[in-house]
Amino acid sequence: MTTDTEIALLRIQPDTLEQLASDVLSAYGYDVNPSGTQGTDAGRDAYVTIGGQAGIAHYSKQKTWRQKLRKDASKAGDHEREYEIFVFVTNQEVTGQQEMDMREEVREEYDWELDLWHLERLRNKLETDLPEIAQRHLGVDPQGRPDSIEAIEDLKQSRIEAIIDREEIPVNLEDGPFVAIHLLPNGMESMEYGVPPSELPTPPKFGDEEAPFDGDPIDIGKTFVRERGADEHRDYTFIHEDGWIEAVSTYFVGHDGTFPAHKFDTEVVKTVRGSLKCLKEIGAKPPIFAYLTVHGFKDVEMWYEKRVHGPQDAKIPRETMSLTRAEITAFDESTPQALKPVLDRFWNGCGWSVGCIDYSDGEWDPYYKGR
Repeated sequence: MTTDTEIALLRIQPDTLEQLASDVLSAYGYDVNPSGTQGTDAGRDAYVTIGGQAGIAHYSKQKTWRQKLRKDASKAGDHEREYEIFVFVTNQEVTGQQEMDMREEVREEYDWELDLWHLERLRNKLETDLPEIAQRHLGVDPQGRPDSIEAIEDLKQSRIEAIIDREEIPVNLEDGPFVAIHLLPNGMESMEYGVPPSELPTPPKFGDEEAPFDGDPIDIGKTFVRERGADEHRDYTFIHEDGWIEAVSTYFVGHDGTFPAHKFDTEVVKTVRGSLKCLKEIGAKPPIFAYLTVHGFKDVEMWYEKRVHGPQDAKIPRETMSLTRAEITAFDESTPQALKPVLDRFWNGCGWSVGCIDYSDGEWDPYYKGR
């Protein structure tokens, strides 16, 4: 089973890889002194010593790791410093034969000993000996409950079923079709964020990036609704104390019975963007998996500004459109760009061959700017 540690390592950002690798090497016995230099490909290096031997360490997530290792070794070979060890840390998969071949190549070319840290070696070290480093840099607890993409998918599906049945949801949601957004961080089932519901950040109002007033803590999280005193609610957002967010709205049927497509695009982007701020505040770590579900609108006609040539009678094709997840790998990543494949699939499914028409030349350019 793919573990949350492995998932996080595969999607790690360069800066985080540098910090994690330095801590792992220090725990392994190296004295690590970052050089402060960074290459154009985001590879970094540090001076290291162990057992009286001097060396240099390079960190990189480049997929062509052997090419990168050779390039970094060549640069190190031009240094005035003398090295005995060359450390290379990569988050890529490396076979035993590949490692043996590279050790021999580096020994013959430079007379250095290669210490190669790769995906499996890092995962094993983090999960067995250094769980605190995994928690600090990856936001996962390798010694907590096991996690995987399958577990995340299962949680999302169980939440959709709960919304359909109007059971085990945090507010009394009005009947009817709905749009649901789920943001589920990797490691959410194994991490303890230590934030009581009363101190959780208020999730954004559905369709916006902020909430105009504080939400209401409940026993397992905090909710936000537009009208606290209402018997039923059109929408809600909810942050669970385990570190995931659910946003649901039934407010996607226009006065003429159509589905307001531009409003959908803009409100999804804004809700996700605001929710990511909350997850960052409680210490959740990417990757964060974003799910979008459109339920109950089968055969409802889409309304959209016909500024781009396309079908004149586009309709929602299925009772439930459960769109393939988006993976958000950094909090500073562009939310519209991260969600573009998901929105493209929605528009494709409704008959638009060009995908979501709220992008112009691949850039976010929404017709509807929001309320």
